[in-house]
Amino acid sequence: MNQDGLCAEGKIPGASARTGNPHYTQDAQDAAALGFDGLKFDAGGGNDNMTLWAEAVNATGREILLENCNNGGYVPYGLAHSPHWHWDPERDPPMVDQGCPFNMFRVGSDIAPSPLSTVSNLLQAAEYLNVSKPGCWAYPDMLELGAPVVGPHAARYQPSRGRQYRSMCNASDGTAGDTGPRLSMEQAKAQFAGWCTVSSPLVLGFDMANETEYDRWFPLLSNPRALAIQAAWAGSAGKLVASGSNFTTIVPHGCSCEAMSDVKDLPEWTVWSKPLAAAGTSVAALVINTRQDKPASVSVPLAALGVHPSPVHPPKATEVWSGVGSAVQGAEWKVDLGPGGHRWVIFDSATAGA
Repeated sequence: MNQDGLCAEGKIPGASARTGNPHYTQDAQDAAALGFDGLKFDAGGGNDNMTLWAEAVNATGREILLENCNNGGYVPYGLAHSPHWHWDPERDPPMVDQGCPFNMFRVGSDIAPSPLSTVSNLLQAAEYLNVSKPGCWAYPDMLELGAPVVGPHAARYQPSRGRQYRSMCNASDGTAGDTGPRLSMEQAKAQFAGWCTVSSPLVLGFDMANETEYDRWFPLLSNPRALAIQAAWAGSAGKLVASGSNFTTIVPHGCSCEAMSDVKDLPEWTVWSKPLAAAGTSVAALVINTRQDKPASVSVPLAALGVHPSPVHPPKATEVWSGVGSAVQGAEWKVDLGPGGHRWVIFDSATAGA
């Protein structure tokens, strides 16, 4: 829901006058009457007080999920330390009092079907995981698995050269061997694993009426171990544990990859973890190779993941996707990854620590 249609994609004539408290109530009543189960409040209009939106929606008696997509420019109180947060006292005075009158809040740039975009957004989410919790989740934008690049960058044909160009997303991010304008299976699995490991809401972005795409992605989306990781709450939404040296690259933005000029430094690899049990006896761990053009070898202390092995009872590592388990020897988690690869495991140990 772009409030009052003031977004650039489709302005409603006269909408600029439709602001103020009465319209929070009217719009909330309309949304409830139309049977909406979720509302996304995007920036671009005058009704940017999420507290009033929440009150108006709750007054309808219908349970509706609320996403704050930078509406009013604020995020939950307590994030003033974040380098991405710039508090404006004239714009944001409700911040201190409002707490979190929404269920999820956007923390990343508009995502693109690019592995570099998904890693970039995941890193942006890492800055807000300290306040992400049940009822107030940090959300690095939607899942890109199965979502095609749309618009002018989906495919370009130059008659003078007689050739068809690949998706701008893939042509500019170093992806080798992927000629389709969407994430590969491995890239999509890495994104899904990342979102689950930081407790992000899971919002699909492909056409679910497309049976081919639905059949392709359903086994991934329905993996019981993956969903259990996403749903677990043991006092932490997850965290960034370690990262490799930076490399400079273009990071696409938007479903049409309309922004291809954002040059950023990204780590060559990242390691993430999330406790799955209050006693710290079960921990999910994920490593992603950001580089799509070269392999990576990663080693991280098990203790940094929250796992403290015992020589008598070594922890067991279960692969999330396959369910195959094996005992872990030593005090390091060592992983070799191919280009763009990832590994996602659950460490179980009676001696694991929080």
